[in-house]
Amino acid sequence: MSSIEILKDYDVVGNYSQDEVNGFSHDVIPTLINAVIDFYPKTMLDCMAGDGNLGQRCLETFLERGVPTPELQLLEFSRVQSEIAKARLAAWDTQVWTGDVLSMKSHDGEPLFAENTFDCIMIKSANHEIPRESQVQMYSQLLRILKPGGMFINLGFAFEDENARDEVRHLAQCKDSLAGLHGAAANRYFLMKDEFYGFLRNAGFTNIRSLKTFNYNISADRVGKNYFPTDRVKYQAFKNAVASSTHLRENGFIETKGSDVAFLARGEITIAFKP
Repeated sequence: MSSIEILKDYDVVGNYSQDEVNGFSHDVIPTLINAVIDFYPKTMLDCMAGDGNLGQRCLETFLERGVPTPELQLLEFSRVQSEIAKARLAAWDTQVWTGDVLSMKSHDGEPLFAENTFDCIMIKSANHEIPRESQVQMYSQLLRILKPGGMFINLGFAFEDENARDEVRHLAQCKDSLAGLHGAAANRYFLMKDEFYGFLRNAGFTNIRSLKTFNYNISADRVGKNYFPTDRVKYQAFKNAVASSTHLRENGFIETKGSDVAFLARGEITIAFKP
């Protein structure tokens, strides 16, 4: 299947709150943004940007700090999400591109970014949408369009427990299938931390290090609200899948609060540099 055939179902989701679904603690996104601001980029790409929420928060924080705002561009695969991002960032005169991170081309086949274009590239909770066999290709593309000395900052899953990773992937596939995202269910690949670092090194990145570790906290109630808000049968099916995750429960990665049940998954903000 082509990437468009696999990923076009992201248009099905429409307007949803990724950060709410992921249950980030309040310090996670500010940690990423602070690292970006401290790097003082003049040109920046919010890659696999969804509805542009991270790019918007970055620009707002630059302004609040009195730091010159960079030239920000966005790349997003979903046409629906791209249109939402354009509206969200209209006041900033931000260029939003709809295209494929693996080819760095628009859906019409137009090459998007030249070599050595950006000082900084950021990805938030999206690299797991790329299959394992294409991971190095993605990081190689990011390296190509970064300037020498440029920074890549990634917020994403970074597992150290393989059994936990496998159960989380099963839950993600369950959610995707219930929501009608069948391409996503087949496509997702959740990285072990050492594996992720190895892919970055294979692509040519150096000085790879952890900026912050944290937990995703993904609850059945928040997933149901964002993916199938009017379908109690699908909500209950996902809730049952979370509750029956044996390894996660035995290792303290299942939390119950009232009638809601959530699973935890290890995440990391990682930075790496182009030589």
